Amino acid sequence: MKIRYLPSTKADSQWFRYYYDSVFSEGGLKAKKQFLKCEKLLLAHPHIWSETEIVWVRKLNIPKTCFSFIYRISHDTIEVLRLWDNRKARKF
Repeated sequence: MKIRYLPSTKADSQWFRYYYDSVFSEGGLKAKKQFLKCEKLLLAHPHIWSETEIVWVRKLNIPKTCFSFIYRISHDTIEVLRLWDNRKARKF
């Protein structure tokens, strides 16, 4: 398995970096460590997180952050659709 970040994650990734570099820099190092830890967890166990209301789309919360991986599994690839800020009122 491998992880592929789709173009739809570009703005999300920029927001994640900006948020933890500028807005909440005290939490930046821990957030980045949690992000990498979740990537490894996702690679090891991609099917264990529950599906969302959208068929074939799953969500993995990144602990101790306000972000989640929104992803789908396609053959041998985990496609990350969004790096979702859970504080947003709208649905992904």
